[in-house]
Amino acid sequence: MLLLGLASAIVLPFASLFALDKVRMTPVQFGIFSVAASSSGVLFSVLIGQWTDSHGRRDGWLISSLIAGMVAYGVYAVSGTFSVIFCVAVSLAAMFSAAPAQFLARTYAN
Repeated sequence: MLLLGLASAIVLPFASLFALDKVRMTPVQFGIFSVAASSSGVLFSVLIGQWTDSHGRRDGWLISSLIAGMVAYGVYAVSGTFSVIFCVAVSLAAMFSAAPAQFLARTYAN
């Protein structure tokens, strides 16, 4: 969790440079990408949070979301195609966005 949080802190400030320079997104594509990535992250966090709150099992989702984050950053490192980056952002990276909340819920749950 610490390493993926550190990776996010390093990667996210440079996301716009990566998108515009390496992936060659237009400003409109980057806007769509940003909105879709953020929205899907919120959606995944809410859905996973509701499921784990009602079922009480967080470990599987926490580990899955951490693995999804590792895979997402790995794909970002080797791919420069808009469609691939977009699909990873709205699926794997979005699933990773639920990890901090699940980690805290697991740590401080009654």
